[in-house]
Amino acid sequence: MERRIAAILAADMVGFSRLVEADEIGTLERQKAYRHDLIDPLIGQFQGQVVKLTGDGLIAEFSSVVAAVQFALTLQRQVTAREQGQPEDRRIRYRLAVNLGDVIFDEGDVYGDGVNIAARMEEMAEPGGIVVSGTVFDLLKSNVDAHYEPLGEKRLKNIATPVRVYRVVPGLAQGGARPEKARRRWPLLAVFCGAATAMAISLWVIYAALAGKPADLAPGKPSLAVLPLDNLSGDPSQDWFADGLSEDLTTDLSRHPGLFVIARNSAFASAETARDPVEVARMLKVAYVIEGSVRRVGETLRINVQLVDAGTGGHVWAERYDGTPEDVLAFIDGVSDAVLGALDLADPQNGKTVSTGETGNARAFDAFLEGWGRYKQFTPEDLLAAVPLFERAVELDPGYGRAYAALAATYFEAWEKFWFREFGYGPTERRFLMAKAERYLDLALQHPTGLAHQVAANIHRLNGRREDMLRSATAAVEAEPGDPDGYAELSFALVLEGRAKDALEAIETAMKLEPLYPAHYLLRRGVALFHLRRYDEAVEMLERAKARDPGNKEFPLYWLAATYGRMGELEKADAARMANKNRTTVDALKLYLPYKNPEDWEFFAEGMRKAGFR
Repeated sequence: MERRIAAILAADMVGFSRLVEADEIGTLERQKAYRHDLIDPLIGQFQGQVVKLTGDGLIAEFSSVVAAVQFALTLQRQVTAREQGQPEDRRIRYRLAVNLGDVIFDEGDVYGDGVNIAARMEEMAEPGGIVVSGTVFDLLKSNVDAHYEPLGEKRLKNIATPVRVYRVVPGLAQGGARPEKARRRWPLLAVFCGAATAMAISLWVIYAALAGKPADLAPGKPSLAVLPLDNLSGDPSQDWFADGLSEDLTTDLSRHPGLFVIARNSAFASAETARDPVEVARMLKVAYVIEGSVRRVGETLRINVQLVDAGTGGHVWAERYDGTPEDVLAFIDGVSDAVLGALDLADPQNGKTVSTGETGNARAFDAFLEGWGRYKQFTPEDLLAAVPLFERAVELDPGYGRAYAALAATYFEAWEKFWFREFGYGPTERRFLMAKAERYLDLALQHPTGLAHQVAANIHRLNGRREDMLRSATAAVEAEPGDPDGYAELSFALVLEGRAKDALEAIETAMKLEPLYPAHYLLRRGVALFHLRRYDEAVEMLERAKARDPGNKEFPLYWLAATYGRMGELEKADAARMANKNRTTVDALKLYLPYKNPEDWEFFAEGMRKAGFR
């Protein structure tokens, strides 16, 4: 039995009995699909875990109230979008409630006032709505992009003390908006996985406040983060343009060997938590941040950009650009050159690496940015919507390698996630998604980018081509040395090559570039530590990966079982094996793990056998 204070979310489907009576099979299939495709992955993304199922609802625990409410807002937004095509009386809606309180965890069950209050409050939420308790509201304030309407003190059944209840309304956080600037919601995603942790952010805020100055992330190099540019266009549908410019600027600056640039996902996530750029810089432990705004109305474009010194809070450099969307590429080059000049990095002998896969066509770039904004949502609907935008980009510029790479990544993602139906294919036609991914990859590699090499590395891994995987992963890092996902791919390739020490160094570089790293970075680090025989550290990483991504019932559990098996912790090894949804054999798994050295494979396989795999 364990008793602790926990952030608890209660969820319940509205009108479940009525929906089942109207269409029992259809309702149950849709509810099951929501759990598998949306709810469980989102809970893992926001560092939560399901602790109890309640018929047509569930109870989940999160690492912080911020993460719980961010999950709730994201879930309600995505469910609303998905149900638009359903008749009004057949739409699935959820009521959600979040509470922070005393909770008892006992033999797979959870109870206590903290749970009871969440469950009782959930009934007060409107269909598709969210309510939070007073204890949650007191901690949230402006940390989540929403505002709160007080519903007063409520007496709840079997709860002695009245509870303050607030309705959560998506929008600007109270008291947190910058003057004359509209802040935006941005889902906290990572490429191929998605998710940043609000708990980690809050811990870093405390650390930074104590430290008083940014840490030296890269000795001898200035460190920098590009914050998302504020969209001042008055049109939320233009968010993709502002965010795309920020991401492209991040990529451009990260190619300079004399500059350490934090990856896009961590910079964006931190900017959503803290309003002050100096605070964001301290959270990310960087010396400088770039912030600014974009106003795009018709064919007019205005962009304001500032380079801020985190030590003083002052502007090192600032500029305003006026023009049209046709000038956007010149803008990116101008900002990049000006920032490097302000940091005394403009020496042509120490210049940026050049990518051959970019475009000089502003209209093609515009189409790509809009498509990339859809792709980054990582839903089947958004991936499908991204395809014609990427196709438009390559139609305007047939040599646009990054757009071809994005098409390859889109079809590979759809293949990997089994989204063949959404792309118009039947169950026996999933292979056509991979065929399209490979066709677009061939075109992308004629004008290669880091993204193209990453997709190639993934496909080589699935096909058991170890040497090709290593070659592609290495090329990805060389093409875009500021992209952490390239280092994550390289780490696993190095493990298979028998170079576990180098693999650990690669994944630690990825984690440094992406401080709010996704769960699969923990998995890659755990794998490297396992092969270095550092079992205790490996278990810590693998257990954290499992907790961060509870929906992934395969690879983290294989390595966890093998590690416990090697440690002689056979009960824990067997538990990891039993939790794995894929009861494959050791020999079958060998097809996906093409180790160079037979002894490395046997080392892993023996750990699996000790765990009970056959």
